[in-house]
Amino acid sequence: MRPVKRVMAVLIFLFLAAPCFAMTLLTQKEALRLVFGNDAQVAGEQKVLSQAQQEAVKTRVGKCFHPQKEYTFYFGEAEGKRFSVALILEAPGKWGPIQFIVALDLDARVRDVIVMRYTETRGRPIARRSFLKQFIGKSGKDAIVLNKDIVAISGATISSQAAACTVKEAIALYEELYK
Repeated sequence: MRPVKRVMAVLIFLFLAAPCFAMTLLTQKEALRLVFGNDAQVAGEQKVLSQAQQEAVKTRVGKCFHPQKEYTFYFGEAEGKRFSVALILEAPGKWGPIQFIVALDLDARVRDVIVMRYTETRGRPIARRSFLKQFIGKSGKDAIVLNKDIVAISGATISSQAAACTVKEAIALYEELYK
């Protein structure tokens, strides 16, 4: 009877601990290479938001805004000219943070969105291209709201919301600091 209790205890632990395991899909280097291409030069610029800039971003994105002390904007360059910018941001999921890279063109239109790391169990489908491609082409003029211009994944609403919020935040940060 004792071995059965041990097996049950292990199974219960694994069931309860499953949401706690983070999964890294891409490193920062791999993500930057994917959004800019292998031949691009990457230059990072650190920015700190002033209080006025924080308020402006918060007004635009509302509860989606998760301020950081410092932001790194990565610029893709070819032949000495910038052609794209990317931010690596985190948004809270149900079980832990979800890390995204959001690439924009210099006019603040979304070029790509990729999930780099997550802790979610039910939200894993947000890492699929079929979900993320709906953000491509979005800009600050778009609502970027679930069930309005973004189709959420059934059973992964919190993770879907995290993706939409991160894209809105990336656009607002870039426009506030560079446009």
